[in-house]
Amino acid sequence: MVVFKRVAVVFLVIVLALAVTAEIVLPAIVSRGVRNALASSGFGCPDQFQVRLKSFPSVRMLLGHFDKVTVDLARFSLPLEGKEVI
Repeated sequence: MVVFKRVAVVFLVIVLALAVTAEIVLPAIVSRGVRNALASSGFGCPDQFQVRLKSFPSVRMLLGHFDKVTVDLARFSLPLEGKEVI
């Protein structure tokens, strides 16, 4: 019985450590992916803007659910040649 309690405590500590690590690491990883996707969609170089994502718990980000999305653009221009601007 004592061995089972120790195994359960070790398991809970590992799960808690993984959850805390995910809360810290996942936003940065997903933000980088969104920034690179925006850059490849024609929004310029990835250094021209910064993406900040917030979601709690952060694991929801992997499913595309965000509480807050912020995109800061340093410079942005749209090529408007041959397009009508209303």
